[in-house]
Amino acid sequence: MERLSFLVVVFGIALLAVFLPQLYDQQLDIAEAGDGSQGTPWTVCAVGCDFTTLTSAFSDVTVQAGDYINVDATYASSTETFPLDFNSKQNITVSCQSSGAIVGTDIGAQVDIQMTSSSAFNDCTLSNTRLYFDGVSSATISGNTFATSTTGTIYFASTAGSGNTISDNTGINNIVVGSNQQSLTIASNTIHTYHATANASSLFVEGGSEITITSNTIHSFENTNVYLIFTSSTDNVSVQQNALTYDVPPTIQNIYGIAVYDAASSTISYNTILLPSEEGHALQWGNAIKIYRITTSTAMTSYITHNTIWEYASLHAGVTVDDYAATTAAMNITATYNIFYNASTTNSLLGYGLKIYKDNASSTYTLTNDYNGYHNVSNRVYDDNQNDTFVPTVGENAVFTNPYFKLGDASSTNDTELAPFSTYLDVNGTLDIGAYSTARGSSFTVDDNGIIDYASIHATSTSVMTATIVDGDTWNLAAGSYGQFALASSSRFTGNATIAGAGATTIVQPTSQASAVQFTNLTNPILQDVVVQQASTTASFYAIDGLSFDYSGNSYNDTSVLGYASDGYTFVIEQNCTDPQTTIQPTTDNDITAVTGMGTDDYHLALIDYAQGGKSIGPGTPVYVTMLVPSSVAVNQAAFEALDDCPTPDVWIDS
Repeated sequence: MERLSFLVVVFGIALLAVFLPQLYDQQLDIAEAGDGSQGTPWTVCAVGCDFTTLTSAFSDVTVQAGDYINVDATYASSTETFPLDFNSKQNITVSCQSSGAIVGTDIGAQVDIQMTSSSAFNDCTLSNTRLYFDGVSSATISGNTFATSTTGTIYFASTAGSGNTISDNTGINNIVVGSNQQSLTIASNTIHTYHATANASSLFVEGGSEITITSNTIHSFENTNVYLIFTSSTDNVSVQQNALTYDVPPTIQNIYGIAVYDAASSTISYNTILLPSEEGHALQWGNAIKIYRITTSTAMTSYITHNTIWEYASLHAGVTVDDYAATTAAMNITATYNIFYNASTTNSLLGYGLKIYKDNASSTYTLTNDYNGYHNVSNRVYDDNQNDTFVPTVGENAVFTNPYFKLGDASSTNDTELAPFSTYLDVNGTLDIGAYSTARGSSFTVDDNGIIDYASIHATSTSVMTATIVDGDTWNLAAGSYGQFALASSSRFTGNATIAGAGATTIVQPTSQASAVQFTNLTNPILQDVVVQQASTTASFYAIDGLSFDYSGNSYNDTSVLGYASDGYTFVIEQNCTDPQTTIQPTTDNDITAVTGMGTDDYHLALIDYAQGGKSIGPGTPVYVTMLVPSSVAVNQAAFEALDDCPTPDVWIDS
């Protein structure tokens, strides 16, 4: 019995030796001792790690430059000492490995994490913290989640620094960049401004150069927030591929999506900017993009391209350019491939596209403004300069049609993307108008009872087709009933397209007094596999303006001598030239619908001396007249001359 008890005890101890470390490690977050390398970093947690606080880790003499520190889930920020200052040690990487460890505080004043050069603070949950840069270079803040219930700020003091990176963080309240920053990258962050800021800005940059702000998403929920992105006295600014939204309208009169002040060079492209959907202040001036020279005499060059801007109020503007400063320096502006879109559901015409304030007659403006899209914008280009020869225009290739955003499907996340059939796609080769870029499709489906998803079904009405069809398209009409539609030629549509139904179940029937299908000035359009009701092969109205032709010094309009009220009648030959049974009066907008012989045909033009055909008013006196000759009457000049009393024409032009 004693031996059995001994064996049980030994067995129990053995089991305990096997499982206790695993259980203890799981429950108490015990980690192996670190050495600071990337493979075996120093660890910080409540129990069982190398350190219990980041402060103790930074102050320990064994933690040196180049080391890695991991913060585990049981880390207790309440035991921490703030500010965290890395103990002035550089090139240290702190990571919470997305463990859920929270650094910061829930109450009281904001606490600081003071960065050092070449250091990194990554993948942590931050609460009520300010990450502070003062004379720091090559540091990184990445992958952190800021609690939006508190204020999370990234702050650069006005001390020289370069090569810093802020990327892939979420929930930041605001970023402040003081002067003297060089080569700063702010990329792929989500900024949610819920709390008021000292600079009334979600992202504020003042001074420095080579600032890159790209692929960030910024939402403003704070009604005193004036700027979503503001830069001042900053050279070589790049603001690209950002999505900016005012979710709550500010109560300030002047607001700005992107404001660039006194920058010698700036690029603002591929941004999506949604101004407030309602005014937070009476007569609120909303500037999606503003380029402003206010203090500098330096020439400014701005490239503003491929932006999508939604406007909602009468004083909203897409791009505003202003040279308030008294200087003779140049303003060089390129504004191309931007969408200025009236997104209001209550006002069908409002806002501004491009606003130009040229306050100094001595300054030199150079504006390249073309390939922009203006949809229901009341002032496409506004010129505030009244006393100068500079006159901005919309450009030769401006577009005024509906861009057709993806507003017809169930998703709201793609509302600012262009539908596959949009004529804002591939508008100039492969170049698109707006921030969204993709190759335009060529095959689309209309289903009157379908659910739009922009993949299998693109529209429920043929009105979308008639507004966007281009050469090379195929539009498929699913089984259903559709109203009348009309297609006319345009700069992108000559008729080289196919409209295909599903057979007898695809019916096109007018809903009012009109042709079921009407083609105007099109070459070889294909309409197939549809049933067209109330159809007619004849047009309902023909009109021809007065025809007048001169040749070799003679006017071929001598018809008054033949008994007509005035010169200028044109003869339509129906059988021969013995008697001109049909005539067209020499006036504009003649209704010739009922004129015999004027049907669907090809017509030749003949300028003749009618005296040679027997219609003489005296020996040797010519009678010059104009004739239209249907191909059904005479297929060519020889056939015409074979008709009775038809002389050899002075001029013959085949149809």
